[in-house]
Amino acid sequence: MKRVIGWAAIAVLVCSSGAFARIIPNQPHIYGKCVEKSADGKCTKSDQDVSPKEAYRLWEEKKAEIIDVRTPHEFKLVGHPGAKQTEELVRRGKHTGRFYHPSIAINMPYPWIDMGFTGHEDIIDMGQIDDPKDITEDELNRFIKPFEAYFTDKEKIYIFIDRSWDRAVWAANMMFLRGYKNVYAVVGGFEGNPDPIDGYRRTKEGWIHDGLPIAFDVRH
Repeated sequence: MKRVIGWAAIAVLVCSSGAFARIIPNQPHIYGKCVEKSADGKCTKSDQDVSPKEAYRLWEEKKAEIIDVRTPHEFKLVGHPGAKQTEELVRRGKHTGRFYHPSIAINMPYPWIDMGFTGHEDIIDMGQIDDPKDITEDELNRFIKPFEAYFTDKEKIYIFIDRSWDRAVWAANMMFLRGYKNVYAVVGGFEGNPDPIDGYRRTKEGWIHDGLPIAFDVRH
């Protein structure tokens, strides 16, 4: 059930924390068959939560589409899932590294609420999505309807990826409730969760950590 946070409460949270985030890691994974549960009985991992390498394999075998639900800034500047280089790309010039990996992901940003306090998009905790009535009008108009218009085949595999495996779960939950049964989420996302010791990402999990191809969309 959605929780409503008043603007007064938001102001207090801004002063104390400086940012907002949905409490996404606690979301039940309602898609696929549950393989891990929390102490309170919520599904924390399903058989449709896959590693970055598994996601890449499914794409390479032409069995799946990869949808990156991060913001356009993250997608373009931090990088996003790419494919292995081809001889044609290598011939373009000496700067052949990861910058020339062709993109294999479609950017469909999860609808964040831009609060304008931290200079980038932030989101507010509004509860969990495990029932169609939990989906907001904003989520319906900004994410679900565009997704359904672009991806009409409900039998195909759709793999969602984000920064660390949070927004992807939300997206998979939403589209599962809309009749897309073969929805997957990438464990660890693109950059992985922060290291508990130094706070850095990319050290233990994620697309980048696993050494998979990275594409950028930095245009001059």
